[in-house]
Amino acid sequence: MSSRRSLFLSCVLIALSVHCRAQAWSGILDPSRAVNWKRANVGVVGGIPTNYTQCGPTIAAYSGTAAKINTAIAACGANQYVLLGAGTFNLSTSITSSGQSSYVLRGAGPNATKLVFTGAGVGGIYSAPIFICSTNCWAADNPNVQPGKSNAANWTGGFAQGSTSITLSNVGSAGILNGDVVILDQQNDTAPNNGYMQCDFIPGGFPCSAAGTNLNNTGRYINNVSYAQMQYVKVVSGCSSACVGTGPFSITIAQPLYANNWHAAGQPTGAYFIKGINHVGIENLTIDATQCPNDATCQSGVTFMNCEQCWARNLSVINTRRNHIWLVNGSRDEVRDSYFYGVKNSASQSYGIELFPADDSLIENNIFQQISSPFMSGGGAGNVWAYNFSRNNPVAQGYTYMQASYLSHSDGDYMNLFEGNDVNGLFSDQLHGTSGLITVFRNWITGRDYNVFVSGDGLTTNQTFPFDLDSYNRGYNIVGNVLGTPGYHNLYEAYAPNSYTRDQCNHSIYELGFGGGVCGADSAAGVANDPVVRSTLMRWGNYDVVSGTVRWDTAESSPGAVAYISAQVSPLSRALPASFYLSSKPSWWGSMPYPAAGPDVTGGTGPGGFAYINPAQACYLNVLGGPVSGAGGVLSFDADRCYPSAGASSNGVAPPISVKAIAQ
Repeated sequence: MSSRRSLFLSCVLIALSVHCRAQAWSGILDPSRAVNWKRANVGVVGGIPTNYTQCGPTIAAYSGTAAKINTAIAACGANQYVLLGAGTFNLSTSITSSGQSSYVLRGAGPNATKLVFTGAGVGGIYSAPIFICSTNCWAADNPNVQPGKSNAANWTGGFAQGSTSITLSNVGSAGILNGDVVILDQQNDTAPNNGYMQCDFIPGGFPCSAAGTNLNNTGRYINNVSYAQMQYVKVVSGCSSACVGTGPFSITIAQPLYANNWHAAGQPTGAYFIKGINHVGIENLTIDATQCPNDATCQSGVTFMNCEQCWARNLSVINTRRNHIWLVNGSRDEVRDSYFYGVKNSASQSYGIELFPADDSLIENNIFQQISSPFMSGGGAGNVWAYNFSRNNPVAQGYTYMQASYLSHSDGDYMNLFEGNDVNGLFSDQLHGTSGLITVFRNWITGRDYNVFVSGDGLTTNQTFPFDLDSYNRGYNIVGNVLGTPGYHNLYEAYAPNSYTRDQCNHSIYELGFGGGVCGADSAAGVANDPVVRSTLMRWGNYDVVSGTVRWDTAESSPGAVAYISAQVSPLSRALPASFYLSSKPSWWGSMPYPAAGPDVTGGTGPGGFAYINPAQACYLNVLGGPVSGAGGVLSFDADRCYPSAGASSNGVAPPISVKAIAQ
């Protein structure tokens, strides 16, 4: 009896209910640094539906216009799909719906159904050939979500990490009902501190300026200060009839609170709600935006805005302007089993999948070719980026510069998981604000890539490091990864406040804590170097080509406490789980070795034998026939050819006997 009571009290003291249940990372990560990423908590709850029925006749390519497709979608009831037949649909404006839930737009396969767009124009700054949004279609800059307006509320209680009970008051006239999604937010820091911090970039005032132009744009802007730390929570109970007016209202939410700094030291908090849509899917087709104007009328391939549990699956998306998939103010969305090729500008805002922001979304098992920044995390928490492959991230202006596959690029980006990906690097800058508390687990990260703009062998030679964590990006966890390219990287880490030559940095595994410049030079914007980046970094069980061994270093794995990031007790075990969010090998993995990377992997084709390629890279190389360099034109993709559960005819792809990820 006494031991049970002791365990209960320990759980209460550590966090709250979310951390009393054992997580896959228990004993490895401190609870202040991670959340429950179990598969049921990310992406479409219960998995993407497969039981929808067809709505109306199949639409033929020769007669299919955007207007006809839009009319067919509007005629669908719940849990139905519109089927587009084989052929090429030449479309001059967007396919769109507003306020409609529970339907699918489905093709006959990416190689059969091809949507070729010469224009889009629907969605304003979020415009896309396929634009999906709620009736109101609001972002965080809408006046109605400002304090005291129709879709805002005061958040007055229930701030502890792990809590599933919150108190709201002064709820606007639109009212909150059970089942609604509410966005909780908090004012950014307005002065630097030595712990975990959220602040945005304002020219001449970084870090943490309290006035100026909001360049973040993902969260609310109240009294000249960004509210970028957000969490999207679903109301389970407490509002069976509309919660509206003064209150207070005690509300139960589905997701526990992730952060432990809510309302810290009286930090102003708030809430707003948009009345979004849910369960909308785009499947089995090609979206070709090559002929779409290179302007703001045709920004994305697919935009999901105010969408909960929406998805894109088995798509081929080609030559977009800003991004291929845009998740805007969404939660529990899913993008999977797809192929993304090319961007028009190969420069700033040339992304693959962009969160702006989104929570608890799953980006899994996708291929990215010739996209400057394949994974753009512009804010959000609880997201999982897993088992993706990218190659050849071109930057037209930089030429020899390697642009990282994963870019944490905005304040409000925290508690996300990056697992099992085959990529060139992960960079966290502070151009639009700081991020932190991100976990990187069992990836193969080469720190080298090709660029179609580089002459000769096409290999990049600048900014070639697996990790670049700039100033104020704190509390990262790097566990069980395979890092670097043999024969190229020769420095383990370059870190502030020390100074290094550019060549030393380019050949390092880690670049840590610099202010946006290179190797100790503060950036032109006046961002100071930050040693706290390194001192709060947790590293455990990674293999790197410089050390030539797996590092089980308790000094690296046990950073001390700073504000809102607890001290990391040295991990109890070297036995790492296969995944931090999957309970078993996924059905689409096939016969390939699982897990594919980590200190317990043997005989792999990667450095030290500690890594195999993942199914997305195997599909790219063995089925699509993509070149190792990522150069060349669009490839013929269909998930049914690659992954066992994507189609009845597929048996999965076997890994090649030997593949070099990057030429030596």
